[in-house]
Amino acid sequence: MKKAIAAAVTAVAGLVFLAGGTAAADSGHLTGTPSAADLQHAHTAAATPQLLARLAVLKFPDSRSETQGQASIGEKTIPVYAITPEFARGEAGAPVGRLSYVAIPARTGDGTPATVAMTNDGGWRLSEIASGTPEEQVAAQLGADASLLYEPQIDGWYELRGDQVRLLDASAAAETAPRVYSLADYQALLVSRYADKQAGSDYDRQGLAGGYGPERPHGLAPMGMAAVVVALAGASLAGARLLRRARPA
Repeated sequence: MKKAIAAAVTAVAGLVFLAGGTAAADSGHLTGTPSAADLQHAHTAAATPQLLARLAVLKFPDSRSETQGQASIGEKTIPVYAITPEFARGEAGAPVGRLSYVAIPARTGDGTPATVAMTNDGGWRLSEIASGTPEEQVAAQLGADASLLYEPQIDGWYELRGDQVRLLDASAAAETAPRVYSLADYQALLVSRYADKQAGSDYDRQGLAGGYGPERPHGLAPMGMAAVVVALAGASLAGARLLRRARPA
C-alpha cells in the first residue's frame, strides 16, 4: 500500500479500537500493548486544535483538490506492532511484535484520507501524518482477539491471532494473500529473510536499504522515486517501504 510524501507542510507514518475501547494485556507474543486508557490518551493527544489546523492546510503530492475545508480526526485507534529483531533472529521465546505506533484515520482540509501516527515516549505525541488509511483497511479484516502486525521490508500486513499469523496484504511479490503460518513457520521465514541483515552485519555495514539498527532513525533516506527507509519505534525493524510520509519539525 503506497503512500505519498507530504510536501507543502513538514508534518508528520492491531486490532481496531474505538476510543475508550478495550485492549488486551501483553502476552508472550506482543509487548507494549496499549490499555484502553492509553488509546484514549493517544486519541486525545491527536485531536487537538493545533493538529487539526495542520491537517487543514496539509497537501500531499498526489492531492488533486484545490479546495480547503475542515479537517477531521476519526474515532478509531489502531495499534500497529512491528516485528522484533529478536524474533527475526530466531530467538526462542522472543516476542513476535512490539508496539510501533497507534494509527488514527483522518482527513485533510482538501478531503484527502490520511493517517495520524501517535507514539508514546513518556507521553503520547504526533510521530507522522501520512496519506491514505491502509492501517484502517487491513485492520477491518482482523478477527476477534487479533492484532495487526507489520513487516516493513515487503510492506506486509498480518493478523496475529493466538499462535497463528495470517497475511492480509503485501506489496512485494514475495507474498500473496491469503497465507497462513504457524508462529514457528513464520519465524523460520523471517530468519531466512533477515537474520543476516541485522545491526552489525555486512549488509548493515555496507549501508544497504533494509539494514537494521537498534535505534529509530531520525531522518528519511530516499530510495528511488518514493521509497524511504521506514522508521519504526524502539528496537523494531527498519526497512524499505514505498511511503507517503514526512516527518514533523
